[in-house]
Amino acid sequence: MIVSPLNQIKATSSCFVYGTLMSEHVVSTLIGREPTFHKPAFLPPNKYSRHPVIGQRYPGVIETGCNDTENFLETCPSLEQLQSCSVEGMLITGLSDNEMKIFDYFEDEGVDYIRKNTPIFLKNGDEIKKVETQVYIWNAGNDLLDLERSWDFHHFQSENLSNYIKYVVKPCRMDLDRLGL
Repeated sequence: MIVSPLNQIKATSSCFVYGTLMSEHVVSTLIGREPTFHKPAFLPPNKYSRHPVIGQRYPGVIETGCNDTENFLETCPSLEQLQSCSVEGMLITGLSDNEMKIFDYFEDEGVDYIRKNTPIFLKNGDEIKKVETQVYIWNAGNDLLDLERSWDFHHFQSENLSNYIKYVVKPCRMDLDRLGL
């Protein structure tokens, strides 16, 4: 995995991912190349939670309504704090505008998810850095989420990834090809 310097990360060309897009295979199938993944990365502590979408293999992230995150936004939390009370994911950098449109289509942006700018925390060596980026926030209603459970990426990889690629990602890529994206 290639890691580029943090000073090259731009909000317009990066995206925090926390679900199926954490799979490099899913991303490369969608956009036709392997972008740079930075991990671990975290959403602001206590501000978001990740849950499975009922009947699906992917999650949604929702805001918790907790307002005690401002201190974390002023000073970077420790890795231990982030791991205990944050949604962990990855930061993908170096994405073109067209690749973000591909992600928008895949995420059904504006319907199931809304893409918004947010600060995240990224482990870079021994340091935790705050970075502005974009993230897809669940928009289709909490009644479609299993709020009693948290979504597990490792379970998805071992149990669902191959069928997800075959039945969801590849057909999506075919739709994108027909649309000229």
